[in-house]
Amino acid sequence: MKERTKTKRNPLLRKKGLPMFDIPFLVGVFALLFVGLAMLFSAGYADALNRYGDSYHYIKSQLFAVLVGLVAMLVASFVSYKFYRRFVWLFYGICIALLIAVLLVFHIPYENYYQGGSLRRSQKFPSSWFLPIISRGTATI
Repeated sequence: MKERTKTKRNPLLRKKGLPMFDIPFLVGVFALLFVGLAMLFSAGYADALNRYGDSYHYIKSQLFAVLVGLVAMLVASFVSYKFYRRFVWLFYGICIALLIAVLLVFHIPYENYYQGGSLRRSQKFPSSWFLPIISRGTATI
């Protein structure tokens, strides 16, 4: 009788070698991707045509980013969570450092313009509703 030789498995892979997918979660991710791409296309179609002469300019770059993200997601799904647990504090530190970098390095551009005889200050920021909360914490009394 032949003896079966045990092949060593890579400890980073799941037991059967294939990742286990949470199908409802994956369907939700793809639904959000599709809706987001459709909204970007419908909102940026005319602007891309006017600025770049190609109405698909924004959607092409976004589709490339989506494909890169999906490949990264697929590669990451083959790695066991036990491998990631070793680097939790490193990932946490990187996230905190990036948040601090956003606060220190980037600023919100303002545009001054005259309207009705008075100087107005307009913010070019999509969600400026939370700026009073931030400014309250950084204001000096």
